[in-house]
Amino acid sequence: DLQPMAQHSDPSGTIHDRGSRMVAEAAGGNAEALSSLLEIARPLILRWASVRTRDPDDAEDVTQLVLLRLHSRISNFRGDSCLSSWLYRVTVNEAFGFSRRKSREQTLARVWTDSGSRELVSRQDTDSMDRRRLASAIKEAASTLPHLQKSTFQLVDLDGYRPCEAAIELGRTQTTIRSTLSRARKKIRELVEESQRVLASEYLEE
Repeated sequence: DLQPMAQHSDPSGTIHDRGSRMVAEAAGGNAEALSSLLEIARPLILRWASVRTRDPDDAEDVTQLVLLRLHSRISNFRGDSCLSSWLYRVTVNEAFGFSRRKSREQTLARVWTDSGSRELVSRQDTDSMDRRRLASAIKEAASTLPHLQKSTFQLVDLDGYRPCEAAIELGRTQTTIRSTLSRARKKIRELVEESQRVLASEYLEE
């Protein structure tokens, strides 16, 4: 459930006022109004994001995502409600999605580190930065896969879908999805192992 919105010091009432002139001008394509609107909205979005993520860096990332959505979609805003209400909902959704993706990436990196490739790493424990690098390597490797393999891997291993849900999303049978996922994981492991060797060599040099 959405929590009550925290208020923000906005003397002009720009994003809390349904009839805001600046919002209307920004929606109409006025670049200067849009720039001012983004500047006013940023600290409010950051505050909401900080509460949701409890991490300054993550809050900054979520804020940028919300500002990008505001920039790209302001032309569709019709003023039927306060812009702040829309921004709050977008921030909550983006923060939830960001946290979910981050959790999946950390879990994925841990699983890959703990199974099958540990011998490639000189330390038993991998710190959070190394896991982040490993997760990045996995995602980079996944980006090179054929479309169906990439989509299947993204849905199941990164977004947390069950194979049956991914099958519905992609319009394929569960058998096809499971087979595709197996091939995708095999190929990604081959590509990531090279990255693991690089990590291992860095550890050995310390």
